[in-house]
Amino acid sequence: MAAKFLDKILFALAAMLVAGAVWAAKYYQEQAGKVLNQTDAVLQTKFERSTYPAKNIKVQVDPVETWAIPEHQKSGPDWIYEVFTSPYIYLFRGEFVVVPPFSPPPPAPFDVGFGSIKLDFFRCQLIGIEGQDGIFWDVLNNEVVVAHTGGKIPKLDLDISSFEIKEVPLDQTDPAAATTTIRVAVATVLDTKTGAKIELNNLKREMTGAPFAVLKITRGKDKGLDKDNFLAPMKAGATFEVNGSTYRIESVNDGDDPFVEVTKLVPGGANQTKKLKPPLAAKPKPAESTDAPPAEKVLKSYPPVVPKPATPPAPPAPSKLAPPAAAPPKPSSPSTRAKPSTPSTSTPRK
Repeated sequence: MAAKFLDKILFALAAMLVAGAVWAAKYYQEQAGKVLNQTDAVLQTKFERSTYPAKNIKVQVDPVETWAIPEHQKSGPDWIYEVFTSPYIYLFRGEFVVVPPFSPPPPAPFDVGFGSIKLDFFRCQLIGIEGQDGIFWDVLNNEVVVAHTGGKIPKLDLDISSFEIKEVPLDQTDPAAATTTIRVAVATVLDTKTGAKIELNNLKREMTGAPFAVLKITRGKDKGLDKDNFLAPMKAGATFEVNGSTYRIESVNDGDDPFVEVTKLVPGGANQTKKLKPPLAAKPKPAESTDAPPAEKVLKSYPPVVPKPATPPAPPAPSKLAPPAAAPPKPSSPSTRAKPSTPSTSTPRK
């Protein structure tokens, strides 16, 4: 019974402690709220009643110092060092400079060279005979004109001064074929602009037109060229490309000193112009003499030959079967020498 009573007392005390704690917490919470409300009211009233005058506060800023631009030295405006040496000094034409000398880049290679020069057809050709007239071919307009002496070819500015048909041997080099002849038309035309006279023949073509230039690629090889790497014939004013560069033919000269003037067009730079000429022929070597040199020179060119003394051959060994060799005959004494025979003095028989 005593134990149960003690449990009840302890339970009552615990309940009282819990109730007291709850009441105390609630009480202190209410008191804290009152204090906060009073403090806010006081502070609000204080801030509303007080004013703060504005003040100008000066902030000190340190001055920024900069270096002055150096003055030019006596050597020139590019010299800015006096005590110390410039990091780079160049020697140009015997003088020291601080600016590197400019050296232009080497020119691009010229990839074409002289090949040959060929003449074009004269603008009018005599190609045949029709009755007593000649058949003339207008090369520029690709037309055929039949005319004779006194005729004109107005599109070409040509007058036919003379025209004749001749009978010539078929083969002038063979006397046996002199009886066989063929008809050959010969004409002389006058250029009304230049006054030049040109002879035409229906057996051959007259090659006195504007010259063509045949150039050769000297570096690399383009597609579509022959085995010798030659370009197609071109006249003055023609342009072409080789290895990515553009070239233009300025002039073609087929005179005694033939040349082709070619310009390499350089975009954004200076064009290169060259006169291409045929290579100089190698000088022939002097022919060696085929005459035999004198015997004295031949003998002097070799050291003298000293003959060696001949050694006598060794005598053969005696054979047991061979007879002994006979002794050489002794020379005869003067008393036993044969007297010379006297010529016969016999007289001829009667």
